[in-house]
Amino acid sequence: MPPVQTTYASTMALGFVGTVANMVPASYVSRTVETSAGIGFGLAVSQGAEDDSIVAYTDNVVGITVRERSVEAGADSFTEKQTARVMTEGAIVVSATGNVAAGDAVHVRAGGILAASGGQELANARWDTSATNGQLAVVRIGGPVPAPAEAP
Repeated sequence: MPPVQTTYASTMALGFVGTVANMVPASYVSRTVETSAGIGFGLAVSQGAEDDSIVAYTDNVVGITVRERSVEAGADSFTEKQTARVMTEGAIVVSATGNVAAGDAVHVRAGGILAASGGQELANARWDTSATNGQLAVVRIGGPVPAPAEAP
């Protein structure tokens, strides 16, 4: 039987827009989507009119939408009235708008897209990886990278 695969990449693929990037401590909230057109994965979202709800980004950021396996197969977004998982702290894969560099501040533009400049700066967030426009990159929100523990 011939081999199924004979070449291998030196690193794994980063993931998909909205996936959890790694195992750094993370926090999530569940929110009901109020936006009639739905909200895509890996986008910044704002508080909705109702308690425990979100809308497509307008001003203040609640968090970033996380790709959810329980969403109907093939869907790339949460639909209106669906419960969305929203990351408030952690590392998440997003589509970079413009060129971004690790360590740079994260900015939110119209539609909740994330960029290195323009729009509102996302407090306490940074780009963890570098990428060019349209490529996947990791955004870390919610705190500085912890220092390694000192040996006793």
